[in-house]
Amino acid sequence: MSWSAFFKTLVSCLLIAWVGGFFLYLYQIHHFKETHPLTEGIVILTGGKGRIKKGIQLLETTPQKPLLISGVRTRLQLKEITTSPPYEGHIDLGFNATTTRENAKEVSDWNKEKSCSSLTVVTSHYHIPRSLLELKAALPHIILIPYPIISPSFQNRRWLSEPDLWQLLFKEYNKYLIVFLEMRIRSFLK
Repeated sequence: MSWSAFFKTLVSCLLIAWVGGFFLYLYQIHHFKETHPLTEGIVILTGGKGRIKKGIQLLETTPQKPLLISGVRTRLQLKEITTSPPYEGHIDLGFNATTTRENAKEVSDWNKEKSCSSLTVVTSHYHIPRSLLELKAALPHIILIPYPIISPSFQNRRWLSEPDLWQLLFKEYNKYLIVFLEMRIRSFLK
């Protein structure tokens, strides 16, 4: 086999694996379920619409749980999020994270104080796979239960004809792959 044929075969195999992986990713993100997890704490990773609101709604059902909102913009104050007194002392704002990896570190640092053995992770459904990878690396002994937020753009089949949403999914899938491969290489080199 010539180098040219080998290279074409390799590229073809990688492309098939990438496309197959993307369809598995699509299947996975559209099959996360909104369940009421019985965890010891709640973590909201900011960045998408509806995440904070849904996380606060989860807290309403069990108001004694600690809740972290990670990746908050610096001007936001707790009173802008909720005015309900029962939550005072139970909601913490994390201002240090601007990336998913920084979210994971912020959650890990917060959980050292809270000592939760299980956490509900509230984030957009397409963000869950990468978020869980990063969080599991930072919190290897903590049970993480995803709680997907599905934006209105994805709640009907119209998203299939929206190029911007496909671009968002491709971008997130590629970020997931990079983190996945990076972690595999890191564990292999240990």
